[in-house]
Amino acid sequence: MSVNGMMVQYIGSIRQALAVAALRKNLGQDVRTMDALLQGFQNTNARIMENSVTPHKGGNIDIRV
Repeated sequence: MSVNGMMVQYIGSIRQALAVAALRKNLGQDVRTMDALLQGFQNTNARIMENSVTPHKGGNIDIRV
């Protein structure tokens, strides 16, 4: 095998390793993003349920002059 052939092979291996590392990084970010979205959905649903149970709460302000 020539030196040029070996260099091409090593460059291909490096490219493949970088592609795998980039995929892992992106998948990790997607998981964190999905977790944040799901947490936001749960918080929103909890607030909606609280407001449906006590709809009068916070609707009026009593002021004496």
